Amino acid sequence: MSFDIFLHCFRKGEPEPIPRAMFDAIFAPHDTHPHLREEDPGYIVVEYPDGSGGSIYCGGYEDGKDTSHMMFNHCGGPSFWADLYELAARSKAIIFWPSENPIYLYTDPSVPAELKGMEYFEEARSVLIQCGADIENAIASS
Repeated sequence: MSFDIFLHCFRKGEPEPIPRAMFDAIFAPHDTHPHLREEDPGYIVVEYPDGSGGSIYCGGYEDGKDTSHMMFNHCGGPSFWADLYELAARSKAIIFWPSENPIYLYTDPSVPAELKGMEYFEEARSVLIQCGADIENAIASS
């Protein structure tokens, strides 16, 4: 996919940090350009043996802090989608992308309640997902 996909974490309508250690446990083993992280700790390129991969931008990590939001692009493939799902599930974050008909994906039934008062998400279509393939299918059908 060559468009931007976002992962944001909220609690009670406010940004909730995703620990860098959680992110690294999932994506760092697939970092194929570690020298880039030395220059910009908020940027990582991942590649998987099945051809999956993507570029990930983590706002906040470059300052040594945890972050509540990330952007993924030039991404796709079964292993990548599985890891994106895992991060969303572990952090109880939402996944969304720019669309004429707003949509967000979530992995836990408690997540939509955390978005109360956030007009964009209250008006968006929400989809409960159960695996990485559900992300790809939701993108394809949006």
